[in-house]
Amino acid sequence: MLAAALDIGTISTRLLVASVDAAGLTPRRQAMTITRLGEGVGRTGELQAAAIDRTAGAVREFCAQARSCGAERIFAVATSAARDAHNGHVLLERIRAETGVAVRIIPGSEEAELSFTGVLIGLAQPAPSLAVIDVGGGSTELIGGGPDGIRYRQSVDAGAVRMTEGYLHRDPVDETEYRVMTEAVGRLLQPAVAQVNRAAYPVLAAVGGTATTAAAIRQRLAVYDPAKVHGFALSRSELAAIIAELKRLPVAVRRTTPGLQPERADLIVAGMAIIEQAMQSGGWDTVVISEADILHGIIWSNMQGTAPGVVEE
Repeated sequence: MLAAALDIGTISTRLLVASVDAAGLTPRRQAMTITRLGEGVGRTGELQAAAIDRTAGAVREFCAQARSCGAERIFAVATSAARDAHNGHVLLERIRAETGVAVRIIPGSEEAELSFTGVLIGLAQPAPSLAVIDVGGGSTELIGGGPDGIRYRQSVDAGAVRMTEGYLHRDPVDETEYRVMTEAVGRLLQPAVAQVNRAAYPVLAAVGGTATTAAAIRQRLAVYDPAKVHGFALSRSELAAIIAELKRLPVAVRRTTPGLQPERADLIVAGMAIIEQAMQSGGWDTVVISEADILHGIIWSNMQGTAPGVVEE
């Protein structure tokens, strides 16, 4: 059976179409576009009209792609930006009217669980004790568990958009602002890292656009290659070196960095800093990048009947 998942995030909107059987998922089509739904939400508490237009347009196109592939069911979720905005229902109603697909705004705890499920599906040999970090635009999810299930999960209000808009106001990055931001991130992550750390979970995996971008930059991928990103091991020192390099560059120059999507250029420093802070606080020297993420988890959990997903009608 072919099924599709849509992840409507704070920075990007993404599609996965996959065939599903007892053994797992086989991706058939993947697509992503930067829609920046969360732009300005931290200041106004509302989704902006232009952001709604961009996101609804992307969802409309991705639904058409999913149907052209033969997807029999479409599952769609929205995360941090839609959770935080007072008018998130406007986007959901627009998408339902234009595509027939019902989008569900999911809580951070479920977002964490779906991301963890996706990583387990994507890793050929999951570790007995595995930590997963998912840096989004508005929040970061930190999860600890293994093949037997999730033991701890926490959603923290620290994301690439939220931290950039809240702390990094100068171009290029001002060192004082950066230090204040990383200290804030450390405080926000501390309760979660006290539970999920290297001592309890020796392997750390990272999902999401910030993590995959870090792997792409480290490998200087002029053309993004998922096969080279999935399973790539990135050391904390390598990540710190990338951050140091990008901090020195004005955003206009940063956009030309191989492996970095130009639309992420102003947000990537904050996003990578969150991963680095988690690694430092949790004691991990290396993070494994996973292409399998919440999209895989959405399809698998819904098809197995373990998630309360709302499907296309």
